[in-house]
Amino acid sequence: MGFRGFELGVSRAPFRLKNALALADKHSTRFCSLHNICSENRIDPENLRGHWLSSFDEEKRRIAVDSTLESARLGKELGVSAVVLHLGPVIELQGRSLQRKLFAAASSGNAAFADKLLKQRAELAPRVQESACRSLSEICDKIDDVALCIENPYFFYEIPRPDELSAIFDRVDAANLFHWHDFGHAHVLHLLGVADRTEWFERFQQRIYGAHIHDASGLCDHKPPGYGEIDLRSLLSRLPERALRVIEVSGEFSADDVRSGLRLLQKL
Repeated sequence: MGFRGFELGVSRAPFRLKNALALADKHSTRFCSLHNICSENRIDPENLRGHWLSSFDEEKRRIAVDSTLESARLGKELGVSAVVLHLGPVIELQGRSLQRKLFAAASSGNAAFADKLLKQRAELAPRVQESACRSLSEICDKIDDVALCIENPYFFYEIPRPDELSAIFDRVDAANLFHWHDFGHAHVLHLLGVADRTEWFERFQQRIYGAHIHDASGLCDHKPPGYGEIDLRSLLSRLPERALRVIEVSGEFSADDVRSGLRLLQKL
């Protein structure tokens, strides 16, 4: 299809290192990045993307740290240079229905509801951030030869916002800790009034290691480039030239849709 490599994404299917290596060899390709969690052991569905890294439950947090260390170990075996991390939610606000209500409020100009909800989030998030920092410090103390990349979230109730990511970088002083920029997630957070879509580039230009590139319309993201409303040309121009670029498209789209998106990106 014209790709130089692939990111190993999150899946409920059992992972086997030898099978992944064999697949890459068979198709003469490589893995460039890996999404946490990648494990040959059973993963609790609540922790599928490593959300327990910010858990207040010490046993769960410990499991997430160990699983992330395993992801990094497997990533090195696969030859990836980056592991992409999600840091988890403010549990009290977790839920897709609240995300939709915030979108409706932001879209209709109901500032009172949106302000109240985002204020509540701001009050609850510091404790989540503190737990995430503990986990990141422990992981970075043991992993220094693969990039650990914090992704901007899709949901308003997950961390980090730009100010929170800045605080995390200040708190966890590790040369291999970076930002992974997700175009669709940033678009959604912009629509929700959580963070301007350009603020991530303005604050973290030197810390962006890679990007998930996809299109979005409203809250619906992970569309092939050109299938949504994002100004991809403008955002791509802000990405550091060195950054890894991964097209991250929902499985509901066809191979032809993905090819179309790739051709569009190649023209921009």
